[in-house]
Amino acid sequence: MHGFIAVISFNKPLPLISFNWKPLFPFQKGYIKRSIQYVNLQIEQLTSEQFLPDKYWIDTDEFIFVTEGLITNIDDLLHIHKADDIPSLISQLYENRENFFKVFTGNFVGFFFHKKQQICIAFNNHTATKRLFYFQHSEYLIFSTDLYTLSKTLSTLHINKSLDVEAAYLLLTSSFMQDDYTLIKEVKQIRAGEYAIYKEKKLKLKFYFHLREIKETTDSKEKIISKIDTLFKEAVRSEFEFEKRRGYTPVTTLSAGLDSRMVALVANDLGYNNQVIFNFSEPGFVEEVVPKQIAEDYGLKIEQFRLTSGGLLAIEDVVAVNDGLNVYSGASHAFEAIKALKIDNIGMIHTGIIGDAVLGSFLSDTVLQSAKITDGISSKVLLHKAKPIFEKSLANYKNEVIYKFYNLAYCGDNNGFLFFNLISESTSPFLYPDFLTYALSIPSKYAYKERIYVD
Repeated sequence: MHGFIAVISFNKPLPLISFNWKPLFPFQKGYIKRSIQYVNLQIEQLTSEQFLPDKYWIDTDEFIFVTEGLITNIDDLLHIHKADDIPSLISQLYENRENFFKVFTGNFVGFFFHKKQQICIAFNNHTATKRLFYFQHSEYLIFSTDLYTLSKTLSTLHINKSLDVEAAYLLLTSSFMQDDYTLIKEVKQIRAGEYAIYKEKKLKLKFYFHLREIKETTDSKEKIISKIDTLFKEAVRSEFEFEKRRGYTPVTTLSAGLDSRMVALVANDLGYNNQVIFNFSEPGFVEEVVPKQIAEDYGLKIEQFRLTSGGLLAIEDVVAVNDGLNVYSGASHAFEAIKALKIDNIGMIHTGIIGDAVLGSFLSDTVLQSAKITDGISSKVLLHKAKPIFEKSLANYKNEVIYKFYNLAYCGDNNGFLFFNLISESTSPFLYPDFLTYALSIPSKYAYKERIYVD
C-alpha cells in the first residue's frame, strides 16, 4: 500500500513518471510523498509520518539511501561506529562491505545508489517481513515495495507484462506464493536475507543471510534454555527500547497462544508496562477470554475487538493490501480489527508471528526430514498442475524446516505484517537474527514438538 519505488534507465534520459499508488484507506492518516529525480534515476516514497525520522531519505554527493520500515538497532550502530549521523554511518558501513545492511535488525527494506560507482543495491531484511519486488529488461531496472505500483509503472513505460500461470497454480494450491514468484511473470521478489546489486551492467541476486548456513549447537539442554531466554529478552528489549526513546506507545497483540503471550509478558517483566494489549477474536472464544484475564492480572490496558462474519466480505480491500499473493481469508480478521483500533501516539505493533516455527513446530520428527510436496498445501484439486513447480522448489532446500521457513513462513505467515503495517510498523522478536539463528541451531531432539519452548 505504501513504500518506495526506484526506476533506473540504462540507455536514455528517464522521463518524469507520475507513479500510481493504491488509494489509502479512510483509517490511514498522515502520509507524505517525497521524490528524487536525476537524468537516469527517479525514486518516490509514499510513507506514514509515524517514525518518519527513522525512515531514511538521504541524498548526498556520494550516495542515495532510502528505507521503508524501521532499523531498530540504528542507535547502537551509531554508537559502535562512532558516527555523527546516519549519512556518515552508511558511508562507513558501505566502505567495508557491499552488503552493509547485514548488521541491521528490524522490519525494513531499502535502496542504495552510489553515484560515482554507478552501483545500485536493493535489499530486504533477514526474514522478509516486508516485500520488495524487481523488474529488469534492456531499458529499465525497477525496484518497488508495492506490486501494484510497479505494474502500473510498467504500463506507463509501455512495457508488456503477463500472468505467471505457474504462480497462479501455486496460489490456488497453497494459498500463497513460493520462492520469488509473483503473479506477474516478468516481476520477481527479493527474498528473505537477499539483495539485488547492479554494477558493471549486470544484475545479481545474492544472499547475505540464509538459514542453510546455521550449524547445530553442541550446547547442553540447560545452556540452550538459558541462552534462549537471554537472546529473547535482548530482542524484546531492542524493539521496546527503540520506540521508548522516540516517545511512542507500544502495542502488543495477544491471543490465547504462547507466542504472543511470551512477547507481552517478557516486555512487562522488563519494565515496559505502558504497553497496550491488542486482542481480536470471535465473541466468547478462549482467544478473547484468556487475553482479558492476563491483562487484568498484570494491570495492562487492553483493546478488544469482536470479529464478525462480515469481516470476510472485504475481499477487494484485503487483496489490495497483499497484491493477491496470499489468499484473502488469511488476514481478513486482522484487517477488520485494525480498522477499529484507535490509540493515541501509537508505536510499533509487537507480535509473536512465526514464534512456534522458530522453536520447533516445523519439525515432523526428532530427526530432520526432507520436505514434501504436500507440506503447507491447502487444496489438492490442482496439485497435478502445481506438482512440477513444487518439485523444482523442493530441490533448493536441504530439509523441511528450511523449506517451510522460506515458503510457509516468509511467503505465507508474513502476510500478517502487511496488515499491521497499515497503521504502524510491526515486528516479532522471534525473528531477530541472533535469536532466530540460535533457535534454529537447537538439535531436533530438543526442538521437536517445541519441547525446549515448553520447558
